[in-house]
Amino acid sequence: VRGRFNAVSGMNVIEWSPDGARIAVGGSQLQIWNVGHQGSETQKESEWVHPARISGVRFNRAGTRIVSHGEDN
Repeated sequence: VRGRFNAVSGMNVIEWSPDGARIAVGGSQLQIWNVGHQGSETQKESEWVHPARISGVRFNRAGTRIVSHGEDN
């Protein structure tokens, strides 16, 4: 991973996409980072807020969807 990324505060879960191009980081919110491939810069793709702390994230096999769960559900 090149570059710097400011991950979510209270980060407690990390999940790599099946192709290794993205990483999901969860804590007080869920962030999806595009870490690209060799020579690419790291960029935040999206961010969602959960009502409570996130305790798990998982990409589907194709890497096209992600599910998260937390203390709110």
